[in-house]
Amino acid sequence: MNMKAILILITVAGSILFAQEKKQLDHDVYDFWNRPIQHAISDNGNWFLYAVKPDNGDGKLTFKNLQNETEFNVARGDSAAFGKNASFAAFLIRAKLDSVKKAKKDEKKGKDAPQDSLAVIDLSTGNISVKDVIKSYKMPEDAGGWLAWQLKFSKEPKDSSKAENDSAKTA
Repeated sequence: MNMKAILILITVAGSILFAQEKKQLDHDVYDFWNRPIQHAISDNGNWFLYAVKPDNGDGKLTFKNLQNETEFNVARGDSAAFGKNASFAAFLIRAKLDSVKKAKKDEKKGKDAPQDSLAVIDLSTGNISVKDVIKSYKMPEDAGGWLAWQLKFSKEPKDSSKAENDSAKTA
């Protein structure tokens, strides 16, 4: 009888000790949980993309080949779209969240603030080319190889009237 009591006591004490080692879930852990924010399958069905992002942090974009399990990961990738022939995909690379928060705190605006960039990935090689800071981009629904984007900050053309006035003064 004593042996049974000791065995039960050890079992109960052991389970209490193990139960106390687990970290309780509270609202602080929600910041680190990744949630899916986007997913898509290419028109030919060979590629799948998905983006995950924590509530407080930078996300990750993943391109996965469904035929051979090749996978390409891009930190801070977002808003992705496949080209019609699935040879490439375009997406945004978001500015780092800590940089954006610091810029807001320092009241930086316009060109001084961190900006998102356009990137294009060649799905056959995984090579990524990053374009200028953009406002938006679009791909046509029917034609395959085109990508159009609008720059966020236009490059200011030189004021030709000043050049004409300067040359008139010297002549």
